[in-house]
Amino acid sequence: MEGEHVARMVHLAREVLLGYGFEPGISLTLITERSACCVVSISYDRDEAGQDEQAMACYKHLLGVMTEHGYYSYRLGIQAMSELSGDDVPGGLLRTIKTALDPNGVLAPGRYQTT
Repeated sequence: MEGEHVARMVHLAREVLLGYGFEPGISLTLITERSACCVVSISYDRDEAGQDEQAMACYKHLLGVMTEHGYYSYRLGIQAMSELSGDDVPGGLLRTIKTALDPNGVLAPGRYQTT
């Protein structure tokens, strides 16, 4: 947890959300003396045509940008599980654990991609 990284996370999130026309809602929590958690909310009017798709595009772009800069999500929604299918360290680790603990894919099918 260094100020430069916290500032970078906030900057990245702010730029992506503003780029999609969303007001940035960013919450920071100091988890330990060595780590911080950045929660980014994408708030919008679901009754406005096209906003669901715009929000999902923003979400995926934000996830990609954060991952590219080394800031990995600790919790993904089910709509983003396919984003873990790459060879990145967090995705590979999750697949290894899931396969070891649930070799038949009985628990939470589709929740953590193993292929």
